[in-house]
Amino acid sequence: MDVVSATYDDVIVIPASAVNRSGGEAYVYVVKDGVATQTAVTVLASDSQEAAVSEGLSEGDQVITSGTVVDGTSVSIVG
Repeated sequence: MDVVSATYDDVIVIPASAVNRSGGEAYVYVVKDGVATQTAVTVLASDSQEAAVSEGLSEGDQVITSGTVVDGTSVSIVG
């Protein structure tokens, strides 16, 4: 069995459930002013739990991890 390990600098780790894919491109929905905004991201690595994002997010961004969302949907934070 091979074990692969990697170290990344300057990444933001988010739940893997927040990452969506379409046409080979990855994106997440970020909450901005109470509205879901589709945001393209670059995922360097992921597993079933977490994704390491190198581009597209800033520290403190709130990503949507569940529910049916489309760009422009009004949202409220629960929990």
